[in-house]
Amino acid sequence: MSDGSIDTANFTQKDLMQHLLNVAQHAATREDLAEMRKESDDKFNRRDFKIDTVAENLDSKIDTVAEKLDAKIDIVAEKLDAKIDTVAEKLDAKIEAVRKDINANTWRILGGLVVIMTLFSFAGKMFS
Repeated sequence: MSDGSIDTANFTQKDLMQHLLNVAQHAATREDLAEMRKESDDKFNRRDFKIDTVAENLDSKIDTVAEKLDAKIDIVAEKLDAKIDTVAEKLDAKIEAVRKDINANTWRILGGLVVIMTLFSFAGKMFS
């Protein structure tokens, strides 16, 4: 009986009692199982609560970081808009100055052409 097999030919009432005693020592009662289940459920519920708490804290931190990031993005966007407006104003002023220069030069060129045409016309009349 030491190897766990039962020899039914030589199995006595004493062997039966020993066998039942060994089985009973290793068997859990319903109460033991219920207690173990309750302890297991309690541990699970505590861990589940901790996980929920950590998740809520994490969600809160993510929301806080997102709000700060949104605020910083808004500030940067406002600064960029102001810089773009400043550059646009400077470009508009330079373009207007160039436009005035082009207009003045155009009139000078036209004036010069009128003078040259007049001189040619006058010279043509003088030599003819």
